Amino acid sequence: MIKHITITGYDYAVELRGSGRPIWVALHGFLGSAADFAEITFPGTVIIPNLLGFAQTDQLVAAKRFTTAQQVADLHTLIHAITDEPVRLLGYSMGGAVSLAVCINLSH
Repeated sequence: MIKHITITGYDYAVELRGSGRPIWVALHGFLGSAADFAEITFPGTVIIPNLLGFAQTDQLVAAKRFTTAQQVADLHTLIHAITDEPVRLLGYSMGGAVSLAVCINLSH
């Protein structure tokens, strides 16, 4: 299922698969998309957003939004729009860097 979540005027397309725990958040790399995780099976629930400015969007995004701090803030809001449960973050390339930044800045 694809869910759309608007954060600070930007419409994020988020793929939701599965159910129950654990809850995963899978983040794609630079020039990737949620489709990169199509062949991966996760136990429980998986939340797979297309990150800011990537994949199927024609939305214009101000350059000042492309900061790690903004990505972390948007991802925090996005996750809490879907669940208040603890999540397991994973990512590769840029998605790995964003995952690490979330863990450092939002350890709660």
